[in-house]
This record gives sequence, structure tokens and C-alpha cells, in this order.
Amino acid sequence: MLIDVLKDLYPAKILRRINRFVVEVETERGAEKAHNTNTGRLKDLLIKGRKAFLQKIRCKNKKSCLSYRIIAVEDLYEYAIIDTITQNKIFEKIVETDTLDYLRGFKIIRRNPRIDTSVFDYLLKKENKSIIIETKSAVFRGSNGEAMYPDAPTERGRRHFKELTNLKREGIETGIIFIAAFKSPTCFRIYEEIDPQLKDLFIEALRNNVMIKAFSIYMNSGGEIFLENPDLPLCSSMLR
Repeated sequence: MLIDVLKDLYPAKILRRINRFVVEVETERGAEKAHNTNTGRLKDLLIKGRKAFLQKIRCKNKKSCLSYRIIAVEDLYEYAIIDTITQNKIFEKIVETDTLDYLRGFKIIRRNPRIDTSVFDYLLKKENKSIIIETKSAVFRGSNGEAMYPDAPTERGRRHFKELTNLKREGIETGIIFIAAFKSPTCFRIYEEIDPQLKDLFIEALRNNVMIKAFSIYMNSGGEIFLENPDLPLCSSMLR
């Protein structure tokens, strides 16, 4: 399924990752710095010479603003979408078009809803039902083709799992949706080798009926985005 959320992409090549948020790229105008919204390590993607797609950034203060944001990077098959802003735009689009069976009929009521001191990604509602949703980027490809999260230890991710599980225990519907942003993942799993605690929190969330789902997307060489699998299964190791 084609997902139309982006316009005016610019081709580039990766030169180097300068820091967590900045990647140096080669464009037709020469070397440029591009903003990276994905805080994962991305060592398997941000490799010198890899092709990439950028989008221009509009900002008021041009002296402190980078010219581009990096959207996608050449992967084993097609392009992996690493930009978390784009990933969430895709999520919003497929909710809007009622593409996910497990969220059919729900509408996004609020972005970044606050509950007590916690802030999550979305509040969705359908008639008299509501659910708090947190999305997570899964762009690390495992040796068996699985989509994995995280690719670095994540205190923030552990906190979200705990908070969403606690809210569910209090009677508030919650969910975590993993966005596998590359072509042909086999399933989704927590990368427990990187963050063992997160696997335990994942299992605890499942036991408490937190909705945990994944879907897969990718970008082709023409810059088009596709929803490949709207209900990517959890790997069997996550269900033990």
C-alpha cells in the first residue's frame, strides 16, 4: 500500500555521523550537515557511501538551523526510513485511513497527551473507548531478518513500558506500536542482548494486556513509501 506523506526529497550519500543528531552528507552542492531525528546507534545504516534521501528544513533562524533532515538510508533491500518524524506521519496516515485492523474506527484526538508527569505520543478515541499509544522506531535488522528495538540501551523505553503497564493496571487502555521501517522483516522482537531489562518489561506488559503491535514500512529507490505488513507478528521468542 502506497503511503503519500512526503514531497520534494533530495538524493545524497552518507559521509559520516558527526554526533547523535547530525550527519554529514554529500549532496549535489557538496558536503552538507543534515539533522538526524533517530537517536539509535544506526551503525548498520549510517555507513560512508550509502545512498540517502533528505528533505529540506524550513526554519526562521537560518544561522542555527541545518538545511536538511535525513529521511531514509539505503538498506539491504530498498531504503530504511530512519526519520522518526516521518515514521509518525505514516502512523497518523494509516490510522486516518483505517488501515490497521486493531485500531479500526479510532481517531487521533491528541498528540503528546500528558497523564500526571508522563507524556506519550497519542491519545486515540472511538465512541466511548480511548487508548494511549506510544510508537517506537525499529530499524535494526537482526541476523534472521527480524526487526528489533532498541539498538542501544534505552532508559526512556524502559520508563514508557513501566508507565503504560501501570496505567493498564489502573484501567486505562494503553498500547505500544513498533514501526519496523525497512523492507521484508520476518517478525519483531526486543533486542534483549542490548537491553535485557526491556525484555522482562515487554513480557510484563503482555501479561497485563497492554496492546503490543508492529507494522512494517519501507521507501523505494524512487522515494515512494509503502506499508508492507500492517500487522507484523511478534517473534516466537517474545511469546515465551
